[in-house]
Amino acid sequence: MPGSDFWSNDTEERFIPDLKGFSVKLGDSIREFSFSSSDLEEAGVVGIEMEPELTFIRTLGHHAADEVMLGPKQVLESLCRPHLNLIFRLDGWRQPDSIEGEKPSDLPCFQAIADSINASEPIGLDICGDTANTHWSHWTDFE
Repeated sequence: MPGSDFWSNDTEERFIPDLKGFSVKLGDSIREFSFSSSDLEEAGVVGIEMEPELTFIRTLGHHAADEVMLGPKQVLESLCRPHLNLIFRLDGWRQPDSIEGEKPSDLPCFQAIADSINASEPIGLDICGDTANTHWSHWTDFE
């Protein structure tokens, strides 16, 4: 059964997946994955101390994001709004630093989002470029 090899055999039943070979059900399909050391490096989980479940979901999410996360159409359908048009999708953005007094309206990323909504024109996925700070790797001190 998919996922049955994710748990330790002791009384604690700890989550310890073997990332070098496992299967999971994604949607209606059972998928087989085998992550190499370079796959783990690419996902950014090497050299960072974290719980096994975080390593698992971060690696799987990095390599199979479109299967793990809902796509725009599925999100709208799940909200019972399939008739709405997608204006933008962000994979990352620059979260304002409220401690430093930053406001969303000060940031080019949020200005571009506001312009897109105002004009009802789609924008690209990478409007924030290198300034995006929402990737989990920026926040490991808060885990």
